[in-house]
Amino acid sequence: GEFINPTGFHARGPKEIQAFSARAFAAAYAGSTDTFTLSATRKIAPGVVVIDGEWTIKGAHKPTGEAIPLEAGIATAVVVKTPAGWRASALREQESATKITP
Repeated sequence: GEFINPTGFHARGPKEIQAFSARAFAAAYAGSTDTFTLSATRKIAPGVVVIDGEWTIKGAHKPTGEAIPLEAGIATAVVVKTPAGWRASALREQESATKITP
């Protein structure tokens, strides 16, 4: 899979995504909680779906310990059905918009 976060960081493949997540959740996002609210889905091929939704992260903190305000935005992902279940093939998050109207 691929992942691009709101700052433009681009991780390619499971190892890069896992390394990014491990760093983020060992530091600023340790103890944070996130939500994803599904807004729309669209089947584009057998076993391939595009999903849109809104995300939030609360409880993150700066290296100084100061709280980071609620982060929120929208995301689009391509998910693929595999023998192990549905897996994200591509995920794009952005903070510039906060509401999706299907």
